[in-house]
Amino acid sequence: MAEALPEKIVLPVPEKVPLPKLMEAVLSYQTGVYVTVLNIIQCIAFGFLVNELREIIIKNEFGFNCVFRTILAFAIILLIWHRYTEELQYLWQTSWFDTVGPFFIGIIECVIVFSVNDSKTPLIFFVIFVITLQLLALLAYIYAYQMRTQKATEKLYRDFYKDYPIFADYLIIFLKAYDRLSIKFMVIFTAQTSVFLLLVWIHLFEVYEVFFTLICVSNIITGERFRGFHKLLRTSSILGSCFTKGGD
Repeated sequence: MAEALPEKIVLPVPEKVPLPKLMEAVLSYQTGVYVTVLNIIQCIAFGFLVNELREIIIKNEFGFNCVFRTILAFAIILLIWHRYTEELQYLWQTSWFDTVGPFFIGIIECVIVFSVNDSKTPLIFFVIFVITLQLLALLAYIYAYQMRTQKATEKLYRDFYKDYPIFADYLIIFLKAYDRLSIKFMVIFTAQTSVFLLLVWIHLFEVYEVFFTLICVSNIITGERFRGFHKLLRTSSILGSCFTKGGD
């Protein structure tokens, strides 16, 4: 006969564990897997771009506009990979949006890659695909801002930098400001692209397709040059000294 179960089991109260210690067992795995998945997605997009160029060259369909579409597609792949790996060091507890977001972005990237052949894909569709990617990036930064404003995320940073409480407070302020700035500029860039879409729609700007790709690539380059994450971190009025040789 089986031994009867006790009516009540008294367990000791567990110790209070700081949130960083609680996340310590999974953070390295989480970031490692996340970076790996992002790398795979970008490699797939880059592989498709190379294959698409190969087909275009073999069929002798490589036109002037195709060159600039290819440059823009390649710049987008580089930008997305760079932004994710640059900002991953300041994460939060991931949700389903963190999982599906990179895949949706990867899908649109591949669609843009498949549209670099201007003899097969009209400019209007190429512009729509770029706008879609910009909207996804805008949603990603809005989501990032919302996650950084959560008390659990703030507590994660404060507990992790418990020996530097003032730095932790300033870091939280900086990260929120960075996300707000990114949202602002994504709105501006999307508005620019939408105006161009309207001009193409009414057949006023299609012959100047090269202007569109040049504007987009220019926005990417200037954004990284003057508003890149590490650039703003080093030049921050409240945090910059912490990341220079003169900082203690």
